[in-house]
Amino acid sequence: MKRILLCMFALAMAPAGFAKDAKSTSYLHVGKPSKGSVCQKVYLNLAAGFNMSTGIIGIGADVPVAEFVTVGAGLGISTWGSKYTVGAKYFFKPCQLGWGLGGGLTYNGGLPGYTADMESIYGVTQHVKLDLLPITSFYFAGYRYVSLGKGNSRFYATLGWSVPLTSPKFRQTDGDPISDKSKTVLNIISPGGLVGGIGFAFGLGR
Repeated sequence: MKRILLCMFALAMAPAGFAKDAKSTSYLHVGKPSKGSVCQKVYLNLAAGFNMSTGIIGIGADVPVAEFVTVGAGLGISTWGSKYTVGAKYFFKPCQLGWGLGGGLTYNGGLPGYTADMESIYGVTQHVKLDLLPITSFYFAGYRYVSLGKGNSRFYATLGWSVPLTSPKFRQTDGDPISDKSKTVLNIISPGGLVGGIGFAFGLGR
């Protein structure tokens, strides 16, 4: 699955090369839309939050492929190993400004041999070993982008929901069976649930 997402990353970024010479992108705008201006060919993103498509903190890129549509990919770190994502966004204004909606797939690589002190079914805290298994999820989110000054940079906030598509999430390999309380803790830090965060997008390649 990791290789598939990496291939999808490459395909998502491919339009950036074609966009450089495409005359059809003249409908795009920089900053506040104005007649005759053009948008950036690609936006590089730096984002942080919880359950974000690029993890706790990560990087990504969005490529405009239509007047209000971008496709993108990214990677980052999370509580469940490295995280990769591919997705698309629809904006109600050109050039990644204002409100937008987006969705896509994320892949968390997991953490084999994860060790922690957790409560067992006997009510005793003990040292256990688990394999945090790879998880693929679908996410849907709303976005709000605002221009930073008169430049090509954007600040944005996002809120959404992520749904795991694979199970189980973990496998215990050592120690007494963990309690339901411990399983709840693992489920809280695992991929899925409420998505929220902030980020910056930097426009490149007029």
